[in-house]
Amino acid sequence: MKKNKIWKILAAAGSFAVLAGGRTMGDSYAVTAPEAPGYAKMAVRDFKTSVQGEYLVSGPEECRRLLMELVSSAAAGNRAEYLVTGVNYEPETLVIAQMFPDVCNISNTKMREYRESGSRYVVCRIGFEKIPGGQSPPDSGIRKEETEGRAWKPGDACERTLGGRNYRFVCIDDDYRDSYSYQKYALFLCDTVIRSDIDSTDSKREILTFGRTNNYKNSDVRAWLKKGAEEEEDLPDIDTGVNTAFLGASVPGTEEALSEAGFFAHGLPFQTMKDRVFLLSLEEALRYRSTLWKTNGGGSPSSRGYWLRTPAFSADETGQFQDGRWEYMVDLETGCIRPAEVSDGSVGIRPALCLPQG
Repeated sequence: MKKNKIWKILAAAGSFAVLAGGRTMGDSYAVTAPEAPGYAKMAVRDFKTSVQGEYLVSGPEECRRLLMELVSSAAAGNRAEYLVTGVNYEPETLVIAQMFPDVCNISNTKMREYRESGSRYVVCRIGFEKIPGGQSPPDSGIRKEETEGRAWKPGDACERTLGGRNYRFVCIDDDYRDSYSYQKYALFLCDTVIRSDIDSTDSKREILTFGRTNNYKNSDVRAWLKKGAEEEEDLPDIDTGVNTAFLGASVPGTEEALSEAGFFAHGLPFQTMKDRVFLLSLEEALRYRSTLWKTNGGGSPSSRGYWLRTPAFSADETGQFQDGRWEYMVDLETGCIRPAEVSDGSVGIRPALCLPQG
């Protein structure tokens, strides 16, 4: 039996010690592992000059913490690659896509799998690139306790929590009014597209689609937003009733230069609905078109665009509107606003909220 070796652990965000042959007390990733025959030579030959470090993890939670540290400490503009070996576990990279919208070209290549002393070892080469000038840090913006009585202006940012995660919201209108209030609000739009697989884990894939029909009131995305915003009790309830359906779409590639002439409105029965956090309507998307494509986190298989709360018009046998399968979305890949099937798992969400003007 070859002598056990200590895996070298690179410092990540200042919280991990660099090991050069001994274990450091308190380092959760400094663990011993049997040396696999041939592996040390493979690492030297193929990876020594091209990876930033080698890590050993014993499960999904350790892997998540490690990858979050590595991404947080990585420099923007350069590709970073690491060898991560899982003990009785195959390392996964879902947390990078979920938590870091300013990261692209994520790769996870399984290099080797072997068994030693009753344990299974899976060696993966994990890489990613941080976009220069990408998303601001999750804690950027004015915090909840600092918002009362403030006079907001376009471009101001605040931080809010949805589903246990912090998001940055940017003011896009300093004179927003809903249909039932004389209160003057500032309208904020999240600068991140939240991926449809936001609730997935390493062991279970869950996709958040719009819902069973295009009725926003009973949709899955609205339910997710309501649950996620339960702790944001200071946010005002805003009228989000959907009283118009549309037909048509904008021309692909036009983005904010789109023409409203491609959309045809159909009035719906009056609807009352209030939400603290909500999706923009198509009318609002057209009004704030200059902000629609200024976002982080879009373009992935789970965030090729984001939902609006406006349905595409479909009629029953009498010509009256009926709930259907098509809902409007902002398509970040093709640069247009168009209907998409409510079951489309490639569409994310980009929430909005309001704060009173001081």
